[in-house]
Amino acid sequence: GQYMCELLGQLTGDIDPHEALYDAFAATLEQLQATDRAEVALLGFELILLHEIGLSPVWNRCSSCQRDLPAKGHIYFSSSAGGVLCRDCEPAVIEKRFVEPHVLQILQNPTMAKRASRQNVIEAHELLSYHQRELAGKQTAVMKFVNQLLHNHTGKSVNE
Repeated sequence: GQYMCELLGQLTGDIDPHEALYDAFAATLEQLQATDRAEVALLGFELILLHEIGLSPVWNRCSSCQRDLPAKGHIYFSSSAGGVLCRDCEPAVIEKRFVEPHVLQILQNPTMAKRASRQNVIEAHELLSYHQRELAGKQTAVMKFVNQLLHNHTGKSVNE
């Protein structure tokens, strides 16, 4: 809950009217109490938050040239570019991260998160966490703690 409050505080203004965010916040708190898949609930909230504030990344086409993404090949994500980049546009962008195909599928179709492995959903969360850090200009202690907590469930190290 504190993590979600922190995101709201960093990415919204004090008087921003976002009823959908309030509803998503309340629903996510309920989901966190009722499920053992916290990563799915948090990913859903993060996606709604970014959509509601108008900073949702482009996942279905290159955010630079607007062309459809190739069926195969390397795809990168750039927060500063506002989404994924095709192989032709990627070299010109310094700030970027490689996106695994299974992560991109979850972000393109978030309903897949419920059926995806815990590790794959956490990787999708990590990419959104990276985007949030880039937007806010920093990583907070709570964000770092949540990322480490999620990784402790998978046994993998934090990829920061």
